[in-house]
Amino acid sequence: MIKITFFGSHPLGERCLHLLHQDERIEVSVVVTYPEGYDSWWDRSVLELAEQLEHEVLPVSRERDVLHFEIDYLVSVYYPNILDADLLSHPE
Repeated sequence: MIKITFFGSHPLGERCLHLLHQDERIEVSVVVTYPEGYDSWWDRSVLELAEQLEHEVLPVSRERDVLHFEIDYLVSVYYPNILDADLLSHPE
């Protein structure tokens, strides 16, 4: 099983999270996204989908908490924040 952390927002991020969730080879360990209302120009958000799919969710303000998860990959889709070196070097 491939364990990933998903960083994302907007409709593109939502669609990609949905596709990753459907792949039985992948476990989405945690989702980092923006608070409710951030994607207000769209009917849904990454946050709503992640909660619906029962993934653990971290707000952007706690993105460094990802360092407490054992993961194989980071996936970033339409996530505008720059990830620091510690986050980028964390996955196996």
